[in-house]
Amino acid sequence: MERKHSLKGWRLIKENMTEKQYEKLKKEKRKRQNKKWNNKNRAKRKRYNHSYYIKNKRKIKKQTSDYAKRARKNKTKSKKIKAMARLANKRVRKTKRGKEQSRKNSRKRRAQKLKVKEYYTIDDEKYTYSLFKNICFNCKGRHNLQIDHIYPLSKGFALSRKNACVLCEKCNISKSNKMPEEFYTSEKLKLLKKIVNMKRKPHKYKID
Repeated sequence: MERKHSLKGWRLIKENMTEKQYEKLKKEKRKRQNKKWNNKNRAKRKRYNHSYYIKNKRKIKKQTSDYAKRARKNKTKSKKIKAMARLANKRVRKTKRGKEQSRKNSRKRRAQKLKVKEYYTIDDEKYTYSLFKNICFNCKGRHNLQIDHIYPLSKGFALSRKNACVLCEKCNISKSNKMPEEFYTSEKLKLLKKIVNMKRKPHKYKID
């Protein structure tokens, strides 16, 4: 049988504990006592529950129907809130900042999937754009520009300042997960390596 503490004993326990720990101890003790009583008096409990249900049938039915109505209302409410949140996210994604963030998130997800440690920040992205003068390295286009891995992520190469270049959407899709030797000409490849290995922002080269 479990030993019951006296009032003095509980005070002593309380002195050595925080209020939270003391309350937790009391809760656990109460749980054990309830479990013990329920195991001993299972048949008694069953009879009581049955008699209570028969006496309060209408009340119980009303409570359950009210609960179901509230649940349906909350469901429709949560659906509306989710729809509003989706719309707000769509609007945010269309902004410049939103596009940058979504690109960053997608890169992070892909890197996590492939278990590659990638630490490429928005500052690094700005640096790469300035390095390539906001021009597609392959076709010299100025629209729908994207940051691309020189050596692909799918083959275990993380995005970094020395493994990033600027391509337009069309060129990025056509490059896909090819190695740079497979996609660029030998002249372009030499120029790419020269640009990427520059320590400061370039001024002396032409992307022709």
